[in-house]
Amino acid sequence: MKNKVFGYITRMSGGMRQVLVYSNRHQPESGIQIPGGTVEPGEKEEETLYREIEEESGLVHLRFVGKLGKTIHKKPLRKETWHFFQVESLESPAHHWVHRVSSFGKDDGNVYEFFWMPIAEAQKKLAKGQTDFLNQLSDPIPGKSETAPATFSGATLPSLNAE
Repeated sequence: MKNKVFGYITRMSGGMRQVLVYSNRHQPESGIQIPGGTVEPGEKEEETLYREIEEESGLVHLRFVGKLGKTIHKKPLRKETWHFFQVESLESPAHHWVHRVSSFGKDDGNVYEFFWMPIAEAQKKLAKGQTDFLNQLSDPIPGKSETAPATFSGATLPSLNAE
């Protein structure tokens, strides 16, 4: 079974919680999505989360809020387990930006348009299966969050599920 991770990257703006979403210029039919991707062999879910966020959005300064849950998605020839996380952006990126993916995977060279969206709007507009845990997004709890490394180096990350 293939494992995938997805990250709800959140921020507060104007007293309203927003989630970071994107559209893929090369595949507009994919709809509005959140960053995520496949867990590679030998990689921990949290490592995949930070790697995918950096590759797809360019963001590297994040605070882990928590794992929200997982769902099973049945594809025609296989099943996938989707793991959902919430991370808070510690950066102050623009409301809208364009990022070219730089990776060794199939997404290399894709151009993504990122923008912040209120949670209620994301509930209506995100791609199928990506709204499953939107209602669980929360404010970070002081002292319970950890910061991701400034850049993904392949180094072992601290356990982010520890209490």
